[in-house]
Amino acid sequence: MPKMKALIRIENEDTKEEIKTTAIMQDNRLLYKDNHQATMTIDYKEPRIIRETKELKITYPFKNNKKTIGMIEIKDTNQVLNIEIQTKKIKRNNNDIEIKYIIENKQFIYQVEEIK
Repeated sequence: MPKMKALIRIENEDTKEEIKTTAIMQDNRLLYKDNHQATMTIDYKEPRIIRETKELKITYPFKNNKKTIGMIEIKDTNQVLNIEIQTKKIKRNNNDIEIKYIIENKQFIYQVEEIK
């Protein structure tokens, strides 16, 4: 399992979060822990972000210039909430990726940059 150093950014009009971490690249997926100790999986093949904690599992699938349905699973109650995602742009260059998307009229930018 190849490891890489990564700079991960997520931002919207209200907040900007940045994390430098060591991530694992395996089977076209990037795995790391975020600032809140959630397990993050970025699937490069079928673009999607999965964020998992003890309480929640959030899955956001992306398709360039299309709407998709994301899921927020509340584990202890087995409830699943669907959320509409409008993907504006997916740009990938080797291990770097940038995804621009809109959820509930709020634009987000998610970026992974390999630190060499």
